[in-house]
Amino acid sequence: MGKITKQVLIVNYLINDDEPTVVKQKKCIHCKQLRDMDYFEKKKHERNHRNVCKICRKSNLRKLNRIKKAWLQIPGNILPVLGTACEVCGRTDKKLYFDHDHSTEKFRGFLCRTCNTAIGQLGDDVAGIMSALGYLIHAAKRNGDAVVV
Repeated sequence: MGKITKQVLIVNYLINDDEPTVVKQKKCIHCKQLRDMDYFEKKKHERNHRNVCKICRKSNLRKLNRIKKAWLQIPGNILPVLGTACEVCGRTDKKLYFDHDHSTEKFRGFLCRTCNTAIGQLGDDVAGIMSALGYLIHAAKRNGDAVVV
């Protein structure tokens, strides 16, 4: 059997049955529970399932909506229209998403999906971004390239 990443195969034997039944399970990255694959939504346009179970995903969406609603109740706060620049890359041709700090639950800004995902992949904190920046600077110097900051 090949390597299976982020999935665990468990073989259960049914009572009064000689044939094994294979049950695919996966560990949710939020609640750390091992759950049947039915608990994980399939990603749109991909073959893979999400890494967050439906229960945690629903809870996270409720929390995000609560944060967004509280932010919108502050006078002067409005959602950006198409054509508004991403606060990281400055692109104006992309839909913007409500970005918030997951630990403090405070609004940070509006980012395009690419920038929001990149920050999340780097740990969703300054330390992760600084580590990536340090790596890029070190690699550029090692290769004799100019470092422009």
